[in-house]
Amino acid sequence: MDELSATSQLGYLAVFTGTAMEGETVLLLAAAAVHMGYLQLMPVIVIGFLGAVCGDQLFFWMGRLQGRAVLSRFPRLAEKISKVTGLMNRHKIKLLLGYRLMFGLRGAVVFALGMGRLRGKTFAALNLLISFIWVVALSMAGTKLAGILHIVFGGIG
Repeated sequence: MDELSATSQLGYLAVFTGTAMEGETVLLLAAAAVHMGYLQLMPVIVIGFLGAVCGDQLFFWMGRLQGRAVLSRFPRLAEKISKVTGLMNRHKIKLLLGYRLMFGLRGAVVFALGMGRLRGKTFAALNLLISFIWVVALSMAGTKLAGILHIVFGGIG
């Protein structure tokens, strides 16, 4: 296995893992790797989409099935969930449509949604739509940004 092939395989694994957690930074780095020729855009989008959907589904169902038990073990998470619950009471529709953009709180938001009354099918449908839009927009913007930085700084070496 040559160096480029190994980098590509590890890069795609990092995209899946990173987007399953929070993912913005990993997706932007993957977009830069696309610009530099180490990764391809379509696999980054597909793998990033799968990682984002899987991660959010995992957090949602953890909240649904084990929410109270997890909060009793992790008091810092309980603080975040408390903030999210307040947001859910005041801005439910905005929260459902914008949770993917809540950097650092996204996992807690999805966990809290799982603990709430939102139906699993409804969340899954929203998750698919919002994850697709997020991955495509961030990947495309990231490749454009990498191109601009390449021009401004004369290449990334």
